[in-house]
Amino acid sequence: MVPGALAALAAADALGLEWRIASNSGPRELAAKFGATGIAQRVAGRVLSATDIAARGGRGKPAPDIFLAAAAQAGCEAIASLVIEDSPLGVQGAVAAGMECLGLDTTGDGAHLAAAGAVPIRSMHDVPTLLQAALA
Repeated sequence: MVPGALAALAAADALGLEWRIASNSGPRELAAKFGATGIAQRVAGRVLSATDIAARGGRGKPAPDIFLAAAAQAGCEAIASLVIEDSPLGVQGAVAAGMECLGLDTTGDGAHLAAAGAVPIRSMHDVPTLLQAALA
């Protein structure tokens, strides 16, 4: 599990923010990952996979479809959404959806994510403070 991910989800919950997980991974892979990390129940009903989106005629990242579907499921506008991504393709999809994007790069300077349109961050541990500041 990405260090700080659970703290970021807890912060979003505490602030009354809806959140979703939008992944290019398939549902079986996601279920295995969430089961192995013990968070399957924590994320239940909040996970969208590219496979699910493709079954409805949409496309995975870098297309914006999965992000737009996640925002719609959460009941919020794309413009009011924040995406946290660790890949340039994901950043491209978020930007194409009209969403703000934080680019998570735990080992570098995030320049490749910034080039795609994200604001680089080094740690998910930064997310709670960033969310609180954005809402202040």
